Amino acid sequence: MLLYHFTCRHHAANIINQGIVNTTESNIHEKIKHYGPDVVWITNHILFNQGCIDLRNKCRLPKEFKENFDKHAIRITIDISDAQHWPIWSCKHKIKKGWYRRLARSGDPQSWYVVERCITQDDWIIIEDVQKGEVLWENQCL
Repeated sequence: MLLYHFTCRHHAANIINQGIVNTTESNIHEKIKHYGPDVVWITNHILFNQGCIDLRNKCRLPKEFKENFDKHAIRITIDISDAQHWPIWSCKHKIKKGWYRRLARSGDPQSWYVVERCITQDDWIIIEDVQKGEVLWENQCL
């Protein structure tokens, strides 16, 4: 299944050099970190155009910060078979309904998927800076 992981320019070089997208917080619990398994967040949306918003302060971030840390700038296209649809996965991990609804306000949960492992270079198709229209890495074995 073709899916997409988005990240910022700041992390892109390390991901490419290490050949791995590491897992992170799954956000199953509102207050307890790493309550659920760590995951890599992925989506079926080819574009992620929500802008870089500081959700704690609900304000636009400065341009110089956004240029390096906008998590919508870099798209990693992946082909994996073990992705799990986040709405179902989160319920299996006993997410509270109110917390689920609050998370859902930040996007479209029907487009969210997770995988409970690091995503290695073997799963990558292409890495692109979607804002600059540049290819940063491409699988040469395709």
